[in-house]
Amino acid sequence: MELRPILSAMLRNRTGAVLVALQVAITMAVLVNAAFIINDRMKLLAQPAGVDVDRIITILIYAFDPNYDWDGERRQDLDALRSLPGVEAATTMNSLPLSDSGWSSGWLTEEGNVDSDVSSGMYMVDEFGLETLGMELLEGRWFRADEVKIIDFTSGDDFVDSVIVTETLAKKMFPGESAVGKPLFLETGDSVTIVGVTSDVACPWPKFAEDEVGGLYNTTFLPGRGSPPVARYVVRAGADEAATLAPAIEKALTDRGSGRVVMNLKLHREIVDETYGGDIAMIRMLVTVIVLLLAVTSLGVVGLASFNVRSRTKQIGTRRAVGARSRDILRYFLLENAVMTGIGVALGTVLTFALNLWLVENYDLARLDPTWVPLGILGLLLLGQIATLAPARRASLIPPAVATRTI
Repeated sequence: MELRPILSAMLRNRTGAVLVALQVAITMAVLVNAAFIINDRMKLLAQPAGVDVDRIITILIYAFDPNYDWDGERRQDLDALRSLPGVEAATTMNSLPLSDSGWSSGWLTEEGNVDSDVSSGMYMVDEFGLETLGMELLEGRWFRADEVKIIDFTSGDDFVDSVIVTETLAKKMFPGESAVGKPLFLETGDSVTIVGVTSDVACPWPKFAEDEVGGLYNTTFLPGRGSPPVARYVVRAGADEAATLAPAIEKALTDRGSGRVVMNLKLHREIVDETYGGDIAMIRMLVTVIVLLLAVTSLGVVGLASFNVRSRTKQIGTRRAVGARSRDILRYFLLENAVMTGIGVALGTVLTFALNLWLVENYDLARLDPTWVPLGILGLLLLGQIATLAPARRASLIPPAVATRTI
Protein backbone atom coordinates (compact mmCIF):
# COMPACT_ATOMS: atom_id res chain seq x y z
CA MET A 1 0.00 0.00 0.00
CA GLU A 2 1.46 3.35 -1.12
CA LEU A 3 -0.37 5.52 1.40
CA ARG A 4 2.00 4.76 4.29
CA PRO A 5 5.23 5.68 2.44
CA ILE A 6 3.51 8.80 1.10
CA LEU A 7 2.60 9.95 4.61
CA SER A 8 6.09 9.06 5.85
CA ALA A 9 7.69 11.11 3.07
CA MET A 10 5.40 14.06 3.80
CA LEU A 11 6.32 13.97 7.50
CA ARG A 12 10.03 13.95 6.67
CA ASN A 13 9.64 16.91 4.31
CA ARG A 14 6.67 18.57 5.85
CA THR A 15 7.38 22.22 4.96
CA GLY A 16 6.40 21.99 1.30
CA ALA A 17 3.39 19.79 2.00
CA VAL A 18 2.13 22.08 4.77
CA LEU A 19 2.50 25.17 2.59
CA VAL A 20 0.61 23.58 -0.30
CA ALA A 21 -2.13 22.31 2.03
CA LEU A 22 -2.52 25.78 3.55
CA GLN A 23 -2.55 27.32 0.09
CA VAL A 24 -5.30 24.93 -0.98
CA ALA A 25 -7.28 25.65 2.21
CA ILE A 26 -7.14 29.43 1.73
CA THR A 27 -7.92 29.09 -1.97
CA MET A 28 -10.94 26.95 -1.22
CA ALA A 29 -12.32 29.37 1.39
CA VAL A 30 -12.00 32.34 -0.95
CA LEU A 31 -13.01 30.41 -4.08
CA VAL A 32 -16.24 28.96 -2.69
CA ASN A 33 -17.39 32.20 -1.08
CA ALA A 34 -16.45 34.26 -4.13
CA ALA A 35 -18.23 31.86 -6.49
CA PHE A 36 -21.31 31.92 -4.24
CA ILE A 37 -21.33 35.73 -4.19
CA ILE A 38 -20.88 35.86 -7.98
CA ASN A 39 -23.79 33.47 -8.45
CA ASP A 40 -25.92 35.56 -6.08
CA ARG A 41 -25.09 38.75 -8.00
CA MET A 42 -25.72 37.06 -11.35
CA LYS A 43 -29.19 36.07 -10.17
CA LEU A 44 -29.78 39.69 -9.19
CA LEU A 45 -28.68 40.92 -12.61
CA ALA A 46 -30.86 38.34 -14.35
CA GLN A 47 -34.09 39.56 -12.75
CA PRO A 48 -36.30 41.00 -15.53
CA ALA A 49 -37.56 44.56 -15.20
CA GLY A 50 -40.87 43.62 -16.76
CA VAL A 51 -40.72 46.55 -19.20
CA ASP A 52 -38.90 47.21 -22.49
CA VAL A 53 -35.72 48.56 -20.90
CA ASP A 54 -33.84 48.81 -24.20
CA ARG A 55 -36.56 50.92 -25.84
CA ILE A 56 -37.30 53.40 -23.07
CA ILE A 57 -35.86 56.91 -22.72
CA THR A 58 -36.46 59.21 -19.76
CA ILE A 59 -35.95 62.95 -19.30
CA LEU A 60 -36.68 65.42 -16.49
CA ILE A 61 -38.22 68.89 -16.68
CA TYR A 62 -37.62 71.35 -13.86
CA ALA A 63 -39.83 74.47 -13.95
CA PHE A 64 -38.46 77.52 -12.11
CA ASP A 65 -40.92 80.13 -13.44
CA PRO A 66 -43.62 80.75 -10.77
CA ASN A 67 -46.14 81.43 -13.56
CA TYR A 68 -45.31 78.25 -15.44
CA ASP A 69 -48.45 76.60 -16.90
CA TRP A 70 -47.68 73.21 -15.46
CA ASP A 71 -50.55 71.14 -16.85
CA GLY A 72 -50.77 72.89 -20.20
CA GLU A 73 -47.05 72.63 -20.88
CA ARG A 74 -47.02 68.99 -19.92
CA ARG A 75 -49.77 68.15 -22.41
CA GLN A 76 -47.96 70.05 -25.16
CA ASP A 77 -44.65 68.39 -24.29
CA LEU A 78 -46.18 64.93 -24.55
CA ASP A 79 -47.90 65.81 -27.84
CA ALA A 80 -44.56 67.05 -29.20
CA LEU A 81 -42.81 63.87 -28.10
CA ARG A 82 -45.46 61.60 -29.60
CA SER A 83 -45.20 63.43 -32.93
CA LEU A 84 -41.47 62.69 -33.31
CA PRO A 85 -40.55 60.06 -35.91
CA GLY A 86 -39.53 56.86 -34.15
CA VAL A 87 -41.53 57.56 -30.97
CA GLU A 88 -44.18 54.91 -30.37
CA ALA A 89 -45.61 56.24 -27.09
CA ALA A 90 -44.91 58.68 -24.24
CA THR A 91 -46.14 59.09 -20.69
CA THR A 92 -45.26 60.74 -17.38
CA MET A 93 -43.89 58.77 -14.45
CA ASN A 94 -42.45 59.46 -11.04
CA SER A 95 -39.80 56.74 -11.31
CA LEU A 96 -38.69 53.73 -13.34
CA PRO A 97 -38.21 50.01 -12.60
CA LEU A 98 -34.75 49.09 -11.29
CA SER A 99 -33.76 52.76 -11.05
CA ASP A 100 -32.85 52.50 -7.35
CA SER A 101 -34.99 55.54 -6.57
CA GLY A 102 -38.73 55.76 -6.15
CA TRP A 103 -41.78 55.72 -3.94
CA SER A 104 -43.54 53.01 -2.00
CA SER A 105 -46.90 52.67 -0.33
CA GLY A 106 -48.62 50.44 2.18
CA TRP A 107 -52.09 49.04 1.53
CA LEU A 108 -54.62 47.32 3.74
CA THR A 109 -56.70 44.61 2.12
CA GLU A 110 -59.15 44.87 5.02
CA GLU A 111 -60.29 48.26 6.24
CA GLY A 112 -58.80 49.15 9.62
CA ASN A 113 -56.93 45.83 9.93
CA VAL A 114 -53.22 46.68 10.13
CA ASP A 115 -52.38 42.97 10.01
CA SER A 116 -53.58 42.93 6.39
CA ASP A 117 -50.91 45.44 5.36
CA VAL A 118 -49.09 44.80 2.07
CA SER A 119 -46.35 47.13 0.83
CA SER A 120 -45.54 47.89 -2.79
CA GLY A 121 -43.45 50.06 -5.06
CA MET A 122 -45.59 52.78 -6.62
CA TYR A 123 -45.56 54.31 -10.08
CA MET A 124 -47.73 57.22 -11.19
CA VAL A 125 -48.66 57.00 -14.88
CA ASP A 126 -51.29 58.32 -17.26
CA GLU A 127 -53.53 56.60 -19.80
CA PHE A 128 -50.53 55.93 -22.07
CA GLY A 129 -48.49 54.08 -19.43
CA LEU A 130 -49.32 50.56 -20.58
CA GLU A 131 -48.40 51.26 -24.19
CA THR A 132 -45.20 53.09 -23.21
CA LEU A 133 -43.81 50.54 -20.78
CA GLY A 134 -44.75 47.51 -22.86
CA MET A 135 -46.05 45.17 -20.16
CA GLU A 136 -49.13 42.98 -20.61
CA LEU A 137 -52.59 43.66 -19.19
CA LEU A 138 -53.70 40.30 -17.80
CA GLU A 139 -57.05 41.20 -16.30
CA GLY A 140 -59.39 44.17 -16.08
CA ARG A 141 -58.55 47.46 -17.80
CA TRP A 142 -55.99 50.25 -17.92
CA PHE A 143 -56.60 53.79 -16.67
CA ARG A 144 -58.89 56.18 -18.53
CA ALA A 145 -57.86 59.77 -19.23
CA ASP A 146 -60.53 61.13 -16.88
CA GLU A 147 -59.02 59.16 -13.96
CA VAL A 148 -55.57 60.75 -14.23
CA LYS A 149 -54.98 63.65 -11.84
CA ILE A 150 -52.18 65.53 -10.14
CA ILE A 151 -51.42 63.73 -6.87
CA ASP A 152 -50.06 65.86 -4.05
CA PHE A 153 -49.08 63.51 -1.24
CA THR A 154 -48.15 66.41 1.01
CA SER A 155 -51.76 67.55 1.29
CA GLY A 156 -53.54 64.19 1.14
CA ASP A 157 -56.38 65.80 -0.80
CA ASP A 158 -58.10 64.48 -3.90
CA PHE A 159 -56.59 60.99 -3.87
CA VAL A 160 -57.16 58.64 -6.80
CA ASP A 161 -60.07 56.20 -6.95
CA SER A 162 -58.46 53.37 -8.91
CA VAL A 163 -55.23 51.39 -8.90
CA ILE A 164 -53.63 48.66 -11.00
CA VAL A 165 -51.45 45.93 -9.46
CA THR A 166 -48.98 43.39 -10.79
CA GLU A 167 -49.80 39.69 -10.97
CA THR A 168 -47.47 38.83 -8.07
CA LEU A 169 -48.98 41.50 -5.83
CA ALA A 170 -52.54 40.50 -6.76
CA LYS A 171 -51.85 36.89 -5.74
CA LYS A 172 -50.26 38.04 -2.50
CA MET A 173 -53.17 40.31 -1.63
CA PHE A 174 -55.99 38.01 -2.68
CA PRO A 175 -54.71 34.43 -3.02
CA GLY A 176 -56.99 32.23 -5.10
CA GLU A 177 -59.26 35.14 -6.03
CA SER A 178 -59.51 37.73 -8.76
CA ALA A 179 -58.15 41.05 -7.51
CA VAL A 180 -60.15 43.14 -10.00
CA GLY A 181 -62.91 45.04 -8.24
CA LYS A 182 -61.40 44.51 -4.79
CA PRO A 183 -60.89 47.58 -2.55
CA LEU A 184 -57.60 48.61 -0.98
CA PHE A 185 -57.34 50.94 1.98
CA LEU A 186 -54.78 53.43 3.23
CA GLU A 187 -54.19 54.07 6.90
CA THR A 188 -55.48 57.60 6.26
CA GLY A 189 -58.90 56.13 5.53
CA ASP A 190 -58.78 56.64 1.76
CA SER A 191 -59.77 53.67 -0.38
CA VAL A 192 -59.15 52.71 -3.99
CA THR A 193 -60.46 49.98 -6.27
CA ILE A 194 -58.26 47.59 -8.22
CA VAL A 195 -59.31 47.96 -11.86
CA GLY A 196 -56.60 45.88 -13.55
CA VAL A 197 -53.78 43.37 -13.18
CA THR A 198 -50.61 43.53 -15.30
CA SER A 199 -47.70 41.20 -15.89
CA ASP A 200 -44.98 41.59 -13.29
CA VAL A 201 -43.07 44.87 -13.28
CA ALA A 202 -40.10 45.38 -10.96
CA CYS A 203 -40.14 48.01 -8.25
CA PRO A 204 -37.29 50.58 -8.21
CA TRP A 205 -35.07 48.77 -5.67
CA PRO A 206 -33.69 45.44 -6.93
CA LYS A 207 -31.28 45.00 -4.01
CA PHE A 208 -33.60 46.01 -1.19
CA ALA A 209 -37.01 45.02 -2.53
CA GLU A 210 -37.60 42.41 0.18
CA ASP A 211 -36.85 44.94 2.92
CA GLU A 212 -38.62 47.89 1.28
CA VAL A 213 -41.82 46.36 -0.07
CA GLY A 214 -41.67 42.62 0.55
CA GLY A 215 -40.74 41.55 -2.98
CA LEU A 216 -39.30 42.80 -6.27
CA TYR A 217 -42.60 42.54 -8.13
CA ASN A 218 -44.82 44.04 -5.46
CA THR A 219 -45.81 46.99 -7.64
CA THR A 220 -48.83 49.27 -7.99
CA PHE A 221 -49.74 51.84 -10.64
CA LEU A 222 -51.70 54.99 -9.80
CA PRO A 223 -53.45 57.19 -12.40
CA GLY A 224 -51.56 60.33 -11.56
CA ARG A 225 -49.00 62.97 -12.35
CA GLY A 226 -46.52 64.35 -9.89
CA SER A 227 -46.91 67.83 -8.48
CA PRO A 228 -44.65 70.75 -9.55
CA PRO A 229 -41.85 71.68 -10.02
CA VAL A 230 -40.46 68.44 -11.57
CA ALA A 231 -41.89 66.23 -14.30
CA ARG A 232 -40.43 63.02 -15.70
CA TYR A 233 -41.30 62.05 -19.25
CA VAL A 234 -40.88 58.47 -20.38
CA VAL A 235 -40.69 57.73 -24.10
CA ARG A 236 -40.91 54.40 -25.90
CA ALA A 237 -38.79 54.29 -29.04
CA GLY A 238 -38.99 51.92 -31.96
CA ALA A 239 -36.82 48.83 -31.96
CA ASP A 240 -33.10 49.74 -31.94
CA GLU A 241 -33.92 53.46 -32.17
CA ALA A 242 -33.56 54.60 -28.54
CA ALA A 243 -29.94 55.79 -28.75
CA THR A 244 -30.41 57.66 -32.04
CA LEU A 245 -33.72 59.19 -30.93
CA ALA A 246 -32.44 60.65 -27.65
CA PRO A 247 -30.92 63.88 -29.12
CA ALA A 248 -34.14 64.64 -31.04
CA ILE A 249 -36.16 64.27 -27.83
CA GLU A 250 -33.90 66.66 -25.94
CA LYS A 251 -34.01 69.22 -28.76
CA ALA A 252 -37.80 69.03 -29.10
CA LEU A 253 -38.28 69.80 -25.40
CA THR A 254 -35.54 72.44 -25.22
CA ASP A 255 -36.98 74.33 -28.20
CA ARG A 256 -40.48 74.36 -26.77
CA GLY A 257 -40.21 77.17 -24.27
CA SER A 258 -38.54 79.00 -21.39
CA GLY A 259 -39.05 79.07 -17.65
CA ARG A 260 -37.72 75.56 -17.22
CA VAL A 261 -34.65 73.35 -17.48
CA VAL A 262 -34.48 70.15 -19.53
CA MET A 263 -32.08 67.72 -17.89
CA ASN A 264 -31.01 64.13 -17.16
CA LEU A 265 -31.90 62.55 -20.48
CA LYS A 266 -30.96 58.89 -20.20
CA LEU A 267 -31.75 55.55 -21.72
CA HIS A 268 -33.45 53.22 -19.27
CA ARG A 269 -30.72 50.68 -19.98
CA GLU A 270 -28.12 53.19 -18.75
CA ILE A 271 -30.09 53.70 -15.53
CA VAL A 272 -30.32 49.95 -14.90
CA ASP A 273 -26.59 49.56 -15.60
CA GLU A 274 -25.87 52.33 -13.07
CA THR A 275 -28.05 50.58 -10.49
CA TYR A 276 -26.08 47.38 -10.98
CA GLY A 277 -22.70 49.09 -11.49
CA GLY A 278 -21.35 48.07 -8.10
CA ASP A 279 -22.48 44.47 -8.57
CA ILE A 280 -20.89 44.23 -12.02
CA ALA A 281 -17.63 45.64 -10.64
CA MET A 282 -17.74 43.14 -7.77
CA ILE A 283 -18.27 40.23 -10.17
CA ARG A 284 -15.29 41.30 -12.27
CA MET A 285 -13.10 41.74 -9.21
CA LEU A 286 -14.04 38.36 -7.73
CA VAL A 287 -13.51 36.58 -11.05
CA THR A 288 -10.04 38.14 -11.21
CA VAL A 289 -9.30 37.03 -7.63
CA ILE A 290 -10.46 33.48 -8.39
CA VAL A 291 -8.32 33.24 -11.53
CA LEU A 292 -5.24 34.56 -9.72
CA LEU A 293 -5.72 32.26 -6.73
CA LEU A 294 -6.16 29.20 -8.94
CA ALA A 295 -3.08 30.17 -10.95
CA VAL A 296 -0.95 30.66 -7.82
CA THR A 297 -2.21 27.40 -6.28
CA SER A 298 -1.51 25.51 -9.51
CA LEU A 299 2.01 26.91 -9.64
CA GLY A 300 2.57 25.89 -6.02
CA VAL A 301 1.43 22.34 -6.70
CA VAL A 302 3.53 22.08 -9.87
CA GLY A 303 6.55 23.50 -8.06
CA LEU A 304 6.34 21.06 -5.16
CA ALA A 305 5.70 18.08 -7.44
CA SER A 306 8.64 19.04 -9.66
CA PHE A 307 10.89 19.42 -6.62
CA ASN A 308 9.83 16.00 -5.32
CA VAL A 309 10.57 14.41 -8.68
CA ARG A 310 14.05 15.97 -8.85
CA SER A 311 14.91 15.08 -5.25
CA ARG A 312 13.70 11.49 -5.63
CA THR A 313 15.16 10.70 -9.02
CA LYS A 314 17.45 7.94 -7.70
CA GLN A 315 14.64 6.52 -5.55
CA ILE A 316 12.35 6.43 -8.57
CA GLY A 317 15.05 4.72 -10.64
CA THR A 318 15.49 2.13 -7.90
CA ARG A 319 11.76 1.41 -7.84
CA ARG A 320 11.80 1.01 -11.61
CA ALA A 321 14.77 -1.35 -11.33
CA VAL A 322 12.94 -3.64 -8.88
CA GLY A 323 9.88 -3.90 -11.11
CA ALA A 324 7.74 -0.78 -10.63
CA ARG A 325 5.96 0.18 -13.84
CA SER A 326 5.61 3.71 -15.23
CA ARG A 327 1.96 3.82 -14.22
CA ASP A 328 2.91 2.85 -10.66
CA ILE A 329 5.20 5.88 -10.43
CA LEU A 330 2.52 8.09 -12.01
CA ARG A 331 -0.08 6.82 -9.55
CA TYR A 332 2.26 7.41 -6.61
CA PHE A 333 2.71 11.12 -7.33
CA LEU A 334 -0.96 11.65 -8.16
CA LEU A 335 -1.94 9.93 -4.91
CA GLU A 336 0.59 12.03 -2.99
CA ASN A 337 -1.01 15.18 -4.37
CA ALA A 338 -4.49 13.87 -3.58
CA VAL A 339 -3.45 13.36 0.06
CA MET A 340 -2.01 16.89 0.34
CA THR A 341 -4.98 18.44 -1.42
CA GLY A 342 -7.38 16.37 0.68
CA ILE A 343 -5.83 17.73 3.87
CA GLY A 344 -6.06 21.21 2.40
CA VAL A 345 -9.73 20.96 1.44
CA ALA A 346 -10.58 19.47 4.85
CA LEU A 347 -9.10 22.53 6.51
CA GLY A 348 -10.55 24.68 3.74
CA THR A 349 -14.06 23.48 4.51
CA VAL A 350 -13.77 24.88 8.03
CA LEU A 351 -12.26 28.12 6.73
CA THR A 352 -15.01 28.42 4.10
CA PHE A 353 -17.81 28.45 6.65
CA ALA A 354 -15.82 30.67 9.01
CA LEU A 355 -15.24 33.23 6.24
CA ASN A 356 -18.90 33.13 5.23
CA LEU A 357 -19.99 33.67 8.83
CA TRP A 358 -17.71 36.72 9.03
CA LEU A 359 -19.10 38.09 5.75
CA VAL A 360 -22.68 37.57 6.94
CA GLU A 361 -22.07 39.36 10.23
CA ASN A 362 -20.02 42.24 8.84
CA TYR A 363 -21.38 42.79 5.32
CA ASP A 364 -24.92 41.42 5.54
CA LEU A 365 -24.32 38.86 2.78
CA ALA A 366 -26.39 35.72 2.33
CA ARG A 367 -25.48 32.55 4.19
CA LEU A 368 -23.53 30.08 2.09
CA ASP A 369 -25.49 27.27 0.48
CA PRO A 370 -23.66 24.13 1.73
CA THR A 371 -23.94 22.49 -1.70
CA TRP A 372 -21.20 24.84 -2.91
CA VAL A 373 -18.64 23.18 -0.61
CA PRO A 374 -18.54 19.77 -2.39
CA LEU A 375 -18.16 21.62 -5.69
CA GLY A 376 -15.16 23.48 -4.28
CA ILE A 377 -13.65 20.25 -2.95
CA LEU A 378 -14.04 18.44 -6.28
CA GLY A 379 -12.73 21.43 -8.20
CA LEU A 380 -9.55 21.74 -6.14
CA LEU A 381 -8.91 17.99 -6.13
CA LEU A 382 -9.20 18.01 -9.90
CA LEU A 383 -6.97 21.09 -10.15
CA GLY A 384 -4.34 19.37 -8.02
CA GLN A 385 -4.38 16.26 -10.20
CA ILE A 386 -4.09 18.29 -13.40
CA ALA A 387 -1.26 20.41 -11.98
CA THR A 388 0.63 17.30 -10.83
CA LEU A 389 0.14 15.35 -14.04
CA ALA A 390 3.09 16.81 -15.99
CA PRO A 391 5.73 16.37 -13.21
CA ALA A 392 4.32 12.92 -12.41
CA ARG A 393 4.55 11.91 -16.04
CA ARG A 394 8.19 13.02 -16.15
CA ALA A 395 8.83 10.90 -13.06
CA SER A 396 7.19 7.87 -14.67
CA LEU A 397 9.59 8.13 -17.63
CA ILE A 398 12.76 7.95 -15.48
CA PRO A 399 14.65 4.80 -16.59
CA PRO A 400 15.80 2.09 -14.14
CA ALA A 401 19.44 2.79 -15.07
CA VAL A 402 19.27 6.05 -13.07
CA ALA A 403 19.52 3.94 -9.90
CA THR A 404 23.14 3.11 -10.74
CA ARG A 405 24.18 6.76 -11.02
CA THR A 406 25.37 9.09 -8.28
CA ILE A 407 22.92 11.95 -7.72
